[in-house]
Amino acid sequence: MANFEHAVKILLNHEGCYVNDPDDSGGETKYGICKKYHRDIDIKNLTIEQASEIYKNEYWNLLRCADIENQKIADKLFDISVLIGIKNAVKFLQLAIKKCYDVCIVIDGKIGGITLGYLNRGNLMQDTIYDQFIKNVESHLISLNNDKYIKGWLMMLHS
Repeated sequence: MANFEHAVKILLNHEGCYVNDPDDSGGETKYGICKKYHRDIDIKNLTIEQASEIYKNEYWNLLRCADIENQKIADKLFDISVLIGIKNAVKFLQLAIKKCYDVCIVIDGKIGGITLGYLNRGNLMQDTIYDQFIKNVESHLISLNNDKYIKGWLMMLHS
């Protein structure tokens, strides 16, 4: 099963340090934790440990990443969820599963038993699912037409 400590190291490396970019709708941000959604937190003085705890409770556990056997898929689902939101990330993963297995799966943005079942079905399709997931997210990011952030988003997506 996937390991949180492994995934959060990757995520924190992508998210970086303190910024307060006026073009970022999240506002003041550190380690990817933004003031917009965490009004009660002193973002400037946020520690890595505090950020990790937030990520574990608000993303990792809700995504049921510990129930995903493939670490690479869990890492990327976790990372992408922080960038575009849990529901959107899961929908793009479900679309990848649907395409790879050619099955009728509900695209509801929720990690349930059926989605986990396909993710944990064996290693034969894991790389294919991962690659299709990346393609789905990449298409979405490009469609946002955000010249300021697209290069960084795509670098993160493909790292």
